[in-house]
Amino acid sequence: MGKKKNKKFKLSHKPSISVAQSEQPEITGSISTDTLVTGRKVAAPNTVAADKNTELDAKYTYVRKDVTKLLIVIASLAIIFVGIYILGQQTAILSNIGNWIYKIGNFQLQ
Repeated sequence: MGKKKNKKFKLSHKPSISVAQSEQPEITGSISTDTLVTGRKVAAPNTVAADKNTELDAKYTYVRKDVTKLLIVIASLAIIFVGIYILGQQTAILSNIGNWIYKIGNFQLQ
C-alpha cells in the first residue's frame, strides 16, 4: 500500500506555475525596447552565448583536465616510440637486447 501512495503522490504532486516562474533567474544584459514595454531585462545574444560558455567551463573543468592529461600521455608515448625506432635504425642495441632476453629466458621456438 505504501508504494501506491508514493506513486499517487508523485503523479499528483506538481509544483504550481507561479512557483516555477518565480524560480527562473532573471536574464541581465543590454537594455532593449522590450525592457520599456514589459519591464523585463533581455540579454543580447552574444552575452547569452558567453554566459553558456562560462557555465559549461565551470561545469566540465574535470573533463578538460582529463583530456589534457590524456593528450600529454599520448604525445609522450609517440615521442618514446619514435625515439626507439630511430635508435633501432641507427644502432644494433635493440637487437642485442632482444638476443640477451632470449638467452636468459630460455625460450624455445616450436
